[in-house]
Amino acid sequence: MYRLVCSFLIIGASLVCAKNTAPSISFDIKDRNLARGEKLFSENCASCHVGRMDVNSTSFAVNPRNLELSLLSPEQMYHIINNGTAFYGSKTDYMIGYENIYTSDEIKDIVAYIHTNLNVNYKEAKKLYQESEKLSKDKSKEDVLEEGRKVYLKRCIHCHGPSGKADGVAVKASNGNLFPYDLTKTLLTDEQMFLFTKYGSKHWGASRDDMPAWGSVYSDEAIHSVVEYIKVMVEKSSNTSK
Repeated sequence: MYRLVCSFLIIGASLVCAKNTAPSISFDIKDRNLARGEKLFSENCASCHVGRMDVNSTSFAVNPRNLELSLLSPEQMYHIINNGTAFYGSKTDYMIGYENIYTSDEIKDIVAYIHTNLNVNYKEAKKLYQESEKLSKDKSKEDVLEEGRKVYLKRCIHCHGPSGKADGVAVKASNGNLFPYDLTKTLLTDEQMFLFTKYGSKHWGASRDDMPAWGSVYSDEAIHSVVEYIKVMVEKSSNTSK
């Protein structure tokens, strides 16, 4: 029997900002046991992720991620497998934490196998970000945040809510059919937030979480402004809740 059916890795999501800061961890995937990683993945994770990610063939009522499209770093993958996706804001894919099921070395081996043999988008993500237009140095911090605030209130608040906790009016009215991320819990970097917002979550492997690609609506600079605003909004929300 499987140790537990694995609905593996959040790749992502919607705009996000890290409240659940992951403890620092570093390891080289080239030094890991890829054979053991493949064996563990095949035995415990392919039941949802179905080998090389034919996610439509799964019979489970879950929303697994397409691991071939992940932009997560090995360290981020490690933390998500270890703690589970709900810890980092997911409401859609029911990925539990495997801290008490796998050893730390086993998780590292699984991550190494995914990054070495399945993941094809990690390098693409870095390239796309490098090619994107950056924030103008002529804009003040106040102007950047104001632009981001306006976009958030027009486009994002309906799902993500006024403080980013995935409790917007659209979610409440959808009878459980919208699954935005809780922006106060993720571990994505600024670069990853930008890319998820610009290209949409489907581009980065989501099977369902309703995050559209806003790059056809807003400029790169506007999207960067939203990311900056979300970071400030989440920080204020965190301080208020303490």
